[in-house]
Amino acid sequence: MVSSGKIVKCLTYLLLLVSFLLVNDANSSGDKVWSVGIMISDPSGVSVKYWLTEKIGFASGIAWEIGEKSWFYVHLDYLKHNYKILEPKEFSGKFPLYYGIGLCMKSRENNIGVRIPVGVEYIFKEIPFTLFGEVVCVFIVSPKTSLYPTAALGARFVF
Repeated sequence: MVSSGKIVKCLTYLLLLVSFLLVNDANSSGDKVWSVGIMISDPSGVSVKYWLTEKIGFASGIAWEIGEKSWFYVHLDYLKHNYKILEPKEFSGKFPLYYGIGLCMKSRENNIGVRIPVGVEYIFKEIPFTLFGEVVCVFIVSPKTSLYPTAALGARFVF
């Protein structure tokens, strides 16, 4: 039987490989947009978003603690954005609702799970900056199954 530690390592390498491939693809095309910032959640950390198109993107969160009980957390979500549901006239920027599916991994408990995020993002028109908020249903599949909600608030600089 494969240990949960080996599964965690495999998923970590898979997420790093996907991130590497996205970075290399972005360097070869000027059409892609990256944004990097922070997320306040449990755990809080770095938030990275990569837009494939105006309506499709990948978002990742990375958090860690270094010390006697070192650990790290990573998630990668595939997101679809809908610009028609929320169209407030008071704002000049874009305000898409997004939803998707992703994977998460937390090394402290060797947890591996599936995420279903739903959120909103405000994309400023005048400055390269976004704000976002999301709620997420997390289904842990290893080592024990569990289901729990979580949420995050964040901000990213766009480049």
